[in-house]
Amino acid sequence: MDDRLVVEIKVGKLLKERGLTQSQLAEMAGIRQAAISQLSRGFIERLNLDHIEKIINTLGIEDIREIIDINVESEVWNMTNVKEQREYLEERKKGDTE
Repeated sequence: MDDRLVVEIKVGKLLKERGLTQSQLAEMAGIRQAAISQLSRGFIERLNLDHIEKIINTLGIEDIREIIDINVESEVWNMTNVKEQREYLEERKKGDTE
């Protein structure tokens, strides 16, 4: 399959929108500041759902998409020009009908 899931953690964006520092959110949510820092920069290997839940509750988030987005990134959108994209899509279409 040529598609992959891309998970975007939007803690940094939320901090800016709400005028909070990482330290303030860490204290309010009862999470280590280092964990908030990692979430803010997107440098995480595993997502700690307990941390996400604490942040959601602390900030009063009602829609999970405010803090996490999951997108499908297709190989075709990584191609640099329209001709390359068109050729790729035509080849895929041929493969689907054979």
